Order: sequence, then C-alpha cells, then structure tokens
Amino acid sequence: MQLSGKTVLITGATGFIGGRLAEHLSLSNKNVRVRALIHNPSHASRIARLPVEMVFGDITSLNSMRMAVKGCDVVVHCAIGTYEVTVRGTENIIKEALKHDIKKFIHISSVAVYGYAPKENIINEESNYTPHPDDDYCRSKIDSEKIAFYYYKNHGLPLVILRPTNIFGPYSKPWTINLINMLKQGCYVLVDGGNSPSNFLYVDNVIDAIKLAILNDDVIGEAFIISDNEQITWREVFSAYANMFPEPPKLLNISSREIKEERVRECQEIFKEVLRDPTKLPLVYQFLARNSKYIKKLLADNSSLRTSLIRFGSDLPDVIKDLYKYKINKPNFPKVPDDNLIKIFTSKARFSNKKAESRLGYKPRWSFEDGMKLTEKWLKYQRIIP
Repeated sequence: MQLSGKTVLITGATGFIGGRLAEHLSLSNKNVRVRALIHNPSHASRIARLPVEMVFGDITSLNSMRMAVKGCDVVVHCAIGTYEVTVRGTENIIKEALKHDIKKFIHISSVAVYGYAPKENIINEESNYTPHPDDDYCRSKIDSEKIAFYYYKNHGLPLVILRPTNIFGPYSKPWTINLINMLKQGCYVLVDGGNSPSNFLYVDNVIDAIKLAILNDDVIGEAFIISDNEQITWREVFSAYANMFPEPPKLLNISSREIKEERVRECQEIFKEVLRDPTKLPLVYQFLARNSKYIKKLLADNSSLRTSLIRFGSDLPDVIKDLYKYKINKPNFPKVPDDNLIKIFTSKARFSNKKAESRLGYKPRWSFEDGMKLTEKWLKYQRIIP
C-alpha cells in the first residue's frame, strides 16, 4: 500500500520510537496524516510542535481505542506499560482495528521475546520464544505477540511484527541516557571485558523498517528481526559514549565471578542492617526479588545469621503490613549492573536481519558511527553531557 493520502495512528506517540516515527512521517511526508495517541498530556511536548492530530486516551479503554482508530488506515502500535497495560492494551487496539477495517497493523515488539541471554549464538525468526522470560517486559512482549498472531490467524488482522534489537539514539532511555548515567556515576560498565556483541541499532533504521512494513503488502502475518550489520561490542559502545565527555570517564570492568561475590556482600550488608534495626526489614524484601539466589547461598553458609533472623520471625507480619511506612536508605554499594543487564552485557547472541533484508528490502542506512555523532549532538543540546 502507498502512504500518500493515508492516516496513520501511532500508539505510544510520546515514547522513544513512537515520537521519532511521528516526527519522520509528519515532517517528511506532507500527504500523510499522523494521529498520535497520547496517554499523558504532560509528556507530549516533543510532538506538540509537529503537524499531527493528537488524541488523548488509555489503551486499556476500549472506548478510547474506538475513538483513536476511527478513520485511520494504518496502526503502528508502539505503546508499552506494565504487563497488564501492554497485553490488555494490545488486544484492545487490535479489536478496534479489526472493527474499523484497518489496512495494516504494525506491532512493535522486541528481541526480548528470545530472552536476555539466548543460548544460541545466532538468533533468527525461526528461534523459539524463551521458555523462561527474564521479567515482565519479556513476558509482556511474548504474550502481546501471541495475541496479535491469534487475531491474524483467526480474524484476518493485517499484521506485521517487528522485533528490533537494542535501539540507541536521541531520547533512548535504556541504551543512551541510562548508559551515559552509568558512566557519570562511576558504575562498572564492562562485564568480562565488554567483548560481547551489543546488537546496537540506530533509531532511524527502525523507522525505515516500519515504513517498509507499511508499504509491503506481501509480508502480512510475518515477524521480522530488525538489527544492524555491524558487529559492535559493548566496549565499543561505552568507549563511544565516554569519548563524548570533555574528560572521558574510565571504563570500569568487573568479572562475572566478582559480580557474584559482590551480590553476596550486598546481601550480607543488608542483613546486618536488619539485625541492627528490625524496622529496616523491607530492605530484605527489596533485595530478595533481585538477589534471591545470593541470599539463599548466604543463609546456607551462615548459621549464625539464620539464627539471628529467626528471632525476628514474630515481627514479620507487622513489618510486612507497615512495609511502606519506612524510608529506607540503601547502603552505598559499588554500582554493579542489575542481573538482567548483566545477562545482556555477557550474552554471545547475535540477531540476524537476513529475513528483513530479503522480504522487506530492509538495509540499515545509518551506521553506528553516524548514529553516535547525531546522538552526541542531541546529548549536548539537552545538556545531558557537557
């Protein structure tokens, strides 16, 4: 299908990908009408300057989706939230898209459907979903895809699914802003030398893929990994970010073995805090979710600590009831990436875009170097770096 004269609804239009797509379509395609679905008006400053129609609504509301979809030809579904919001919202927008005879539904997913540390070295569209999702984000992406495929197979949804890798660029919180902040804060940024593949992808390459998915009528019902052809390591990523600073920060390295030791030490310090002051027991609950295996090891190896904690057992119900009454000051531990980030930093998996190249005609136009130059300009303009 051609874009000229069409109306494109973008959900999640105030987010990273949705916002960039709104910019690109509205500024480079005068004959395309862009409708931006906005949940929180306070986040709309980026697209308020654009020649787009803004509609306000909640993707968990069928009525909101009905009003948003009406009169549109294409839906590009970028919106995400909590697990419930993402999954329920995906089904809502799909139901209304079918009722209003949408010609193309582009579902923006993620390679997170394969997990943060896939076992295979090369991942393609034939690879299975991870059987053990690492967190609610992975789980929500998998379940949203399953819903989308169900409506394609059973109700004729004109679906195309895109699974981008790690997207960097202006406004990218996870892979630009957060990594810059890690450097600023003196975090360990290299794990085991930082030699694993980063699977970094500049945002405008994703925008190109979305446009190709809209234009190509022969790919309905298919999913595509969107990645780069360059093999950029995490060391190269952090070096590029560090070199944007007037005085490049040192790239701190930590080994996987040292991380395990550090996690146990963190847990030990937390338990010491609890033993000194039982009202700080919420610290244990905060760390238990992220570090349960290390806590179990610590308790297994330390009988005196187990005995000391048992004597607070009768206080547990009240502490749980009053969990949020206490302001907990987390001890100042050395800054180590969380476990999911460590999985990503150490994964050997690379993602193949051969299917996207052959079926969509996709070819990354923006190199890592070019993307970093543009990202640096934005970071300086936003005063995120000096």
